[in-house]
Amino acid sequence: MSTMRMTSRPLRIGRRTAAMVALAVILPLWGCGGEEEVPAARILFIGVDGASWKVIGPMLEAGELPALGELISRGAYTEAFGVVNPNSPIAWTTVATSRKPEHHGVIDFATELPNGQKIPASSSLRRSRAIWEVVSEHKLSVGVVGWWATWPAEPVNGYVISDHANPIFSEFLFKDRKYWTADPDSLSRLELDVYPVEVARTLEQNWITRDTFDYEDLQARAKLSPTQLSLLIETPWYQRTYYSLFKTFYAVDRPLVASTVQLLRERPTDLSL
Repeated sequence: MSTMRMTSRPLRIGRRTAAMVALAVILPLWGCGGEEEVPAARILFIGVDGASWKVIGPMLEAGELPALGELISRGAYTEAFGVVNPNSPIAWTTVATSRKPEHHGVIDFATELPNGQKIPASSSLRRSRAIWEVVSEHKLSVGVVGWWATWPAEPVNGYVISDHANPIFSEFLFKDRKYWTADPDSLSRLELDVYPVEVARTLEQNWITRDTFDYEDLQARAKLSPTQLSLLIETPWYQRTYYSLFKTFYAVDRPLVASTVQLLRERPTDLSL
């Protein structure tokens, strides 16, 4: 079966999103076949956090982002409009609920645990229903991967991989000490990073650690020069510098993408976010 295509068109989600939410692509994927195609996903929602259309727009027009351009041509997309709050947990909870922060309850980047330690804003703060709750209530299946403020992972008709599930990301925020002071290992032992728990096995197959980091793969994907590659290797992890953030978030996002593709094949859902 060939992949269904839609005419690219702007799409507005709710009344307001946030400046940090730069792009959302909603893509119908009915196809199956080649190794790179994902079967049986009814709707795939891809959100890009922290990017800028001032950069993306000209690059799309110049043909420098062919993969993103292909996604947009096959689906519907929206550019962020209206500024709610630039903090990611607040912004993405607004997208998930179509409610303003004062209504949905996530009003800060971090939340304080009963013992006084801090973690990024959690799902327990949310007072409005998220789209994955609504989908589950309507007996449809849903997969949620890497969405801000989804820890603890909630029971859904499908699966949730929360924003705490990737150890590289947890360690980055923990070492930064600004938004996360709770011991990530202690939180992980609660087994609330994913729902259901067995989904963790898929993630473990795709994790990237500092010891297993494939610099050659990243060099090929990003078309890095030898000088850039050397700087990337030499730069310490978990710093707020360009090269450090670049390899840190590659180690965060690449496993989540690989896990998503694997789960879409093994546990296809009506909606994947």
